[in-house]
Amino acid sequence: MSIDAAPKPFRGPWEGDTKIVLGIDIGTTQSGVAFSFLQNGGSQVIHRVTRWPGQKIHGPTIPTLVWYSTNNKAVSFGAEAQLCTTEEQAEDNRWILAKHFKLHLHPSDMQAKYKLKLDPLPPGVTLQQIYSDFLGYLLKHT
Repeated sequence: MSIDAAPKPFRGPWEGDTKIVLGIDIGTTQSGVAFSFLQNGGSQVIHRVTRWPGQKIHGPTIPTLVWYSTNNKAVSFGAEAQLCTTEEQAEDNRWILAKHFKLHLHPSDMQAKYKLKLDPLPPGVTLQQIYSDFLGYLLKHT
């Protein structure tokens, strides 16, 4: 994990209880995480995670991707999921890619109205499982 070099401070010290605040944005194609450690009397600073496994160039977002094995186990995430070696492994082992899964959250009437073409979820893997696996990955690397 790495955080950005120029955190964003708020004015004045934190006046509440000590807490960790975590912000997670799971987007259709990119996702990111920001956090703050707040202590009474301490400065209020938001940090963004800027280094993720598999990234060649560090940045605050990673691809919203999860590869699943044929036994429905999440095996690769984010930038690592786009590496040539991972894609070769995926082809050799018949892994299935979960991508654009956020669109499955739209109500069916909205999907029809806007003619959304949904990428299929990996067989036997629920949307809840994909979110659980992806959130677990984000938290592990924050």
